[in-house]
Amino acid sequence: MSRGLETAVNRLRQAGFELRPGEVQECAGRLAPLVAAAYRIAIPRSTGVARHGYLLWWTALVQDAWTGATWAYLTAPLDDRPLVAMVSSRMGRDYFPRAGWITYIRQSLALSRGRWRWLVCENTTTAEWLRHGCGRMGESTLVVRADRRARSGEQSWRRWFEGIASAPSGEPVLLVSPVVESPQATDVPPQIDRMAFALSDGLICLSRRPGGNVDRLWRQRHAERIAGRWQLDLACTESPWPEWDLAAVRLRKPRIVGRLPWPALCHWTRRCDGPWPGEEKRLWRDRVLLLSAAARRDAWATLLAMLREGRIRGGSRSLRGSRPMVSWTAQPLERWPALRTFRRGQHRWDFEPYGIAVEREAVRREGARPVWYGSEADFAAATPRQRQLGQLRRSRRGTVDWTREREWRSPGDFRFSRLPQRSVVVFVSDYGEARQVAGEFGYRVYLVRQGSEAT
Repeated sequence: MSRGLETAVNRLRQAGFELRPGEVQECAGRLAPLVAAAYRIAIPRSTGVARHGYLLWWTALVQDAWTGATWAYLTAPLDDRPLVAMVSSRMGRDYFPRAGWITYIRQSLALSRGRWRWLVCENTTTAEWLRHGCGRMGESTLVVRADRRARSGEQSWRRWFEGIASAPSGEPVLLVSPVVESPQATDVPPQIDRMAFALSDGLICLSRRPGGNVDRLWRQRHAERIAGRWQLDLACTESPWPEWDLAAVRLRKPRIVGRLPWPALCHWTRRCDGPWPGEEKRLWRDRVLLLSAAARRDAWATLLAMLREGRIRGGSRSLRGSRPMVSWTAQPLERWPALRTFRRGQHRWDFEPYGIAVEREAVRREGARPVWYGSEADFAAATPRQRQLGQLRRSRRGTVDWTREREWRSPGDFRFSRLPQRSVVVFVSDYGEARQVAGEFGYRVYLVRQGSEAT
């Protein structure tokens, strides 16, 4: 027994696990060539009936090249079907320009027809979509869970032991341990990414950024040239979303205003990353995988959803308090070019050219008040109710001056559908969108990009 393996066995026994040697072929399936030793483990339950699993210790070759000196706990034995992984460099949060990327996921799953078991490495770029698609298409999976950085402290070990004790039954799950011996170098790609390349028989790469983690791992695996392994580089590029199920819309000549007829507060819409409020996440994923127009989540789609619902939903994220609020700005629409900003940390634009302007007095009657701007010391001295309307003057790094937004907030949801239409103006970026707003909702429209002339 190697010193690393002996250390690992002793650590597990000290944690209260009962180990007995097992046959690698009994449990490891297609992983067997990568496994040097296997142990059968019994995990007691409160019911008195033990649950069994398997502890795998990788070969020296696999440890040196990919995994480091780690254990893996396997919840259920594997069959002999090939393990196929799907990997991709990070793609951002907006899937709408990436129809080809989504299409390849769906087509790859259809190609399997139950012949493969899909290796789903949690918290990687493809994991959410691969796991959902497998569930919908009846494909088998092996879910892999690992610390991204393979930390080896006591807290990491405790989390791994807790994960073993609470691991689900059913489809097999592989829980990779912290590193037993000295940690690996800090410049290696994340552990969970390395597992996809190390454990799979087949590898499908949707996209890889030159010099990125996926690209480095791709080249390392390609250089190994192990018999029986294959990898396919699909090199997805941006491609437009098809409009195969786009519903017909009513169009009408819009009533365009050149300037707002009253002092206003404006609510600007932005891209929504994920389901709409109240939308089931599984349904949203279905829509994305089918490339449905209903999956669109850009600022224009957000505005249409808001108009159809007749309200602006309040939220509490990024606020100092739990009460949902709607954010407004008193900045005039004509200042849009100066307000438009890309927020690098949030991967999105602020002040995209879509939203709703409401007569200020109508919003005030619903409880809207101006935000006060201050420092952390001001927040510490404020009451919980006062904090609801508070905002830091500058971002924590000092790069953003929040006072320029001249923000107001109103409590809860704002139901603009209850107001007379003369108190509401919808702003959009082009005349075609204005025709749709007029035809479907009847509101007056302001064209943000042109600062349009009244007609």
